[in-house]
Amino acid sequence: MGDQMVREVLSKSSEIPLRSVSLSADDLLTIIESKHFEKVTARNDGMVFDSFEDMKKNKALLAGQPNVDCGDISISFDSYLRRVWIYKFTNESFGLAKSIAAEITQRKTIFDRAKDKQKYFMIPLFLIMVSSSLGPLAVKTDDQNYLKYLKNISDYSIIPTVLFITLYTIFYYMHYIRKTVYYRPTEGFLRRNLEKIIVAVVCTALGIGIKALFDRL
Repeated sequence: MGDQMVREVLSKSSEIPLRSVSLSADDLLTIIESKHFEKVTARNDGMVFDSFEDMKKNKALLAGQPNVDCGDISISFDSYLRRVWIYKFTNESFGLAKSIAAEITQRKTIFDRAKDKQKYFMIPLFLIMVSSSLGPLAVKTDDQNYLKYLKNISDYSIIPTVLFITLYTIFYYMHYIRKTVYYRPTEGFLRRNLEKIIVAVVCTALGIGIKALFDRL
């Protein structure tokens, strides 16, 4: 008893959130392999992978929301808890976890990064859309000038409404439909350029909304 000492608990966080991300099974395996873990196992949709070689041979079965255990580190791709978790905290395990999270983050798309920050522009867009759309309905007056002013305010709701609905649809797809880890043996033109196509659609929708607004002014 006399030889025991009080030890300081490391104050660093034991988990690193990943938030919105969609990663190919090949990229996931490349990241894990580069860290040279002695033991790697995984679970996904009732399937158990007993080794890293087992995962490499069955990449298609990794698609979905797997959990990967790499020694003292676990990588979770669950829809509501995407994170790199450290079971046994040491400076080495913390450094590896940070490195894994950084490599996954580097593969985020522009929409993943936007979704991570969505509250900063979705809430203002929603408030502008609702206030400008419902504002005229809350006022009862026969003043034609004032009614025209309110109509102009309502017209300005076109842009935030189109943008809000478009982004909401994209974010809904990202969270509920697309796979967090995916596997595609081959990728066609659509898959390779999906992000550019979506950006073009958003810009087109905004352009139509802006043109319609100015046509009515």
